[in-house]
Amino acid sequence: MNEAWSLTRQLHREHLNTLSVLNDLEMRVINNAPKPIDVSDRNDRFRLEDFIRMIDDDLFRHYRFEEEIVFPRLAEVGLSPITDMLSMEHETIRGLADGLRSAAIVALESGFTSASWSEFRDGVMDLVHSVNFHIQKEEMGVIRQLDMVLGAGVDRELGVLYAAFV
Repeated sequence: MNEAWSLTRQLHREHLNTLSVLNDLEMRVINNAPKPIDVSDRNDRFRLEDFIRMIDDDLFRHYRFEEEIVFPRLAEVGLSPITDMLSMEHETIRGLADGLRSAAIVALESGFTSASWSEFRDGVMDLVHSVNFHIQKEEMGVIRQLDMVLGAGVDRELGVLYAAFV
């Protein structure tokens, strides 16, 4: 079986992508804080579209797979304290991300007002901090241990499942 099917590699790649998308958005927000993202600007529009895609795939889909498939297996081998904590963080992050996703969709249609930009900008900063901290814990507490705890065969089996997970 190809190493690309490794669940740990897939989750790690998604973490890196999530950090990249959030870092790009954070830099745009910080460097041009008073100026809203301009949806008529190709780069800004892509930034919002990429942000929405990242939320759908690298957060929502990723979290569902972990909670439905991975965390129960880890709990069976005694790691429920960390999986419970990560699941609670998922809920918090989902709440932040869902509101920002909705705001980004509205902005793609009609742009930002000064009020919606201010709220979006503050929310992005909250999301960046929450996701960065969460990914650090997940990388250290789950990703680095997954194949050791469950075995390389299970890592590949779960990787195949994840590649097809909708």
